[in-house]
Amino acid sequence: MNDIESILVTLKAGLTEVKHDKKKAVLIIAMMCALLMITEIGMKISAGTVAGAIYRQMILPVIWIVIPITTLYLMGTSLRVIGMRSKLERIGINNKNGIIPRLVKCEPKGNKVYDYYFASEGIPLEAWKDKSDDLEASLNIYICDMRYIEGRKYILITASHATGGLPDSVVWNDALLDPDDFKLVLGEGERGRVTVDLNEQNSILIGGSTGSGKSVLLRLLMYQAKLKGAEVYIADYKGMIDYTSAWESILNVCTPETLQNNLDELIELLDRRKKVLKQADIKNISEYRQKIGPMKRHIFVVDEVAELLDKTGASKERKAEIDMTIAKLSTLARQGRAFGIHLILATQRPDANILPGQIKNNVDCRICGRADNVLSQIILDSTDAAEKIGKNCRGRFLTNSGELFQSYWIDDDVIENHKGESYDRKE
Repeated sequence: MNDIESILVTLKAGLTEVKHDKKKAVLIIAMMCALLMITEIGMKISAGTVAGAIYRQMILPVIWIVIPITTLYLMGTSLRVIGMRSKLERIGINNKNGIIPRLVKCEPKGNKVYDYYFASEGIPLEAWKDKSDDLEASLNIYICDMRYIEGRKYILITASHATGGLPDSVVWNDALLDPDDFKLVLGEGERGRVTVDLNEQNSILIGGSTGSGKSVLLRLLMYQAKLKGAEVYIADYKGMIDYTSAWESILNVCTPETLQNNLDELIELLDRRKKVLKQADIKNISEYRQKIGPMKRHIFVVDEVAELLDKTGASKERKAEIDMTIAKLSTLARQGRAFGIHLILATQRPDANILPGQIKNNVDCRICGRADNVLSQIILDSTDAAEKIGKNCRGRFLTNSGELFQSYWIDDDVIENHKGESYDRKE
């Protein structure tokens, strides 16, 4: 990028700042009023003199061109990036010739998130990523994404300010329900509201240590699924002690005695729907609902996977039963999306043996709250949750696509007041 292009990009960023920031817009208006006053006063003082001609022909153009352009340029250079060059130099980001990348522009994206555009100067993206920890520490940011744009001309870093890009808590209300079928809201992220679309992602795996807010997120998803007309099953071997009676009235509770029958019913439903969609020459439930009519979704929830699948100390008969459960859950995870049958699995156990690969590998959406390295690795295949979510954070989660979000808090009173209405109640 040449210097002229860099200046033009910065000026454009300044115009964007004025457009979206009322304070800066007021400043521009005030500056223009001041320039008008200066112009008027100068014209009166120098009227009819040689100095007046010079003032009109030379000084006024400078005032009306240089000052506005300089102001826009300064506005296009965010205060967040003052001293950026020295910080990059300090952490060793430069090319073979010692050239340090220039910040081209910095655009606000909302929720204290900014896009930083750097001229790559021939420095490989991998070199930037290797320095990501140093970048975060030096610039006081949390990096959400880092990639090439326009070929390899620029490096785009999307980041939130490390001093609180996300709210500490956000409370759910039904107005937040997403109208799309079948999109569930997870919480507030750096780029806005974070959702999971079960038309695209078949099932959800949630991990988190005790007190991480995992159960609250689970309730949030179940509640939305009910509002959208789904049948929701929950396997909770603790006897639903963590749920009020209102929850039991809207959920299908699976006990150790009924679990196999419940899973068999879902497998049978899966097979029936295969035939129905094939006869209608339709690929999936979403298309069926659009073209033909209602078809209810079924969601099977496990509050703690270890309660169902832990073989430690189990008898031979119990191990055989667990193997049957694993096989059925695996079938639903592998085939259920197109036919509207989904799993939501949650765990706090940092034990890789608890979650068989044949289930985990078929779960597209994975979410981890506060966790140690082992649990984060199990859920996300990385230690990112352990590194990026503070030990005192509750309701803060990281997805396997790298989105950090604060989950909505849903109170039991919301369920108590729920009348059982749904948007789609027919099979």
